[in-house]
Amino acid sequence: MARNPVAAAVAETGDPAHVHIEAGEKEAKIWLANVHLAMSYGFRANELTELLALVKEYRETFLEAWHEFFSPNS
Repeated sequence: MARNPVAAAVAETGDPAHVHIEAGEKEAKIWLANVHLAMSYGFRANELTELLALVKEYRETFLEAWHEFFSPNS
């Protein structure tokens, strides 16, 4: 897998905290509450395993950024 995938939070009405990961034409959406795959396109199984491990490792950082961005007045 390319070592430079991009993770981004996207405001989607009603969706719980998650990240979108893109690498070239590949895309994945991973829920942060219990770190599981919501959807993916183009990633191989071993790449998804690696992405899930990375999201799990940085879960708290992603959640902090999510809440800071989407709830700035809290």
